[in-house]
Amino acid sequence: TTIVRTVKLPPKPCDEAPKRFATYLGLTFMVFIILLLLLPFTFSARVLITGLMICAALEAFFDYCVGCKIYHYTLYLKRYL
Repeated sequence: TTIVRTVKLPPKPCDEAPKRFATYLGLTFMVFIILLLLLPFTFSARVLITGLMICAALEAFFDYCVGCKIYHYTLYLKRYL
């Protein structure tokens, strides 16, 4: 917050629930990656690592949160199914 005040950036509010869901989704991916690396499934772990890196790059460079989109689709399916 100190940097935001120093640079005088405008506030950018967002819904916290999709971001929290995306964080837990990323944590779940990391746990699976660690388990796959401890077991002899390195190729599967590399596939998950690549997917996680692509999602992180989309968020960092294009402000597109894949986990947030998954969250909204799950809400849609929960509501209408």
